Amino acid sequence: FRWRGREWALFSASTAAVAALTLADASVSDAARERGPTLGFVGDTLEGLGDERSFLLLGEFYLAGAIGHDSKAKNVFFDGLSASLIASGMITLVLSTLIGRERPTSDQSAYAFHPFGGRSLPSGHATGVRRSPR
Repeated sequence: FRWRGREWALFSASTAAVAALTLADASVSDAARERGPTLGFVGDTLEGLGDERSFLLLGEFYLAGAIGHDSKAKNVFFDGLSASLIASGMITLVLSTLIGRERPTSDQSAYAFHPFGGRSLPSGHATGVRRSPR
């Protein structure tokens, strides 16, 4: 509540941009289903960052730090683990429950919101946790 004009303007512009991007929701979803060669490669390559494989990557930082006596590498592990647990275990769960947006694959419109019902926004992939689809 101590934001000044610039912070509120940035927040408002970001919110408007996200709202505008929902207009492209159906076309992006269709393109992802078609999975052309570029989109398929990028999606397949980055998909692991949204599930438990991200913890393997963090574990490798810790292991490298332990073997190489590198405290910075070990700190990457602890920072990443903390951020992932906070983002996925708290922020995503609370926001997705409150927002209640239905999944893009549901038969409802892109603007179907059922607080305490749907749970697709924010995406678990975006915050490092993957949930099974409803």
